[in-house]
Amino acid sequence: IMAQDTELVLRLLEGVPLAAIAVHAESTRYPRRVLRLVAETGRRAGLAINPFGAVPDVRTLAPYLSYLLVLTTDPEQGEAPFLDRRLVVVTELAEQLAGTGIPIIVDGGVDDANARQIAAAGASGVVAGRALFRATDMAATAARIRMGDTDGAV
Repeated sequence: IMAQDTELVLRLLEGVPLAAIAVHAESTRYPRRVLRLVAETGRRAGLAINPFGAVPDVRTLAPYLSYLLVLTTDPEQGEAPFLDRRLVVVTELAEQLAGTGIPIIVDGGVDDANARQIAAAGASGVVAGRALFRATDMAATAARIRMGDTDGAV
């Protein structure tokens, strides 16, 4: 959720069959409360980290997190390139969350050329939209991304 009033949006989503909801870190002053509210609905609670926002200390949020979503493209730009400088952030977050079992998912510009780097940085999964939808052979592209060793989570 990237909205000024995340709690209002959560209320509007009541009854919508969603398994998980990610809230953008910069969209709320009270991330623990919002993550707890998401979890109380029975959904997995995620925190989305915008590529141009501050990176929070997620150790204090770990008890409320089901996953972290690290954006690696500009979310306001449809054809934005992969921002490889964000891999340092993935590594920092992986170090903060070491031993918690909380997965880090990378979303934005993921393809078979960068999946291995993403996994090496500490991500346990990826969102690979454009790479798959543009592929002439979606299954082969997904297999190559999985070979990047992101725990097979594509």
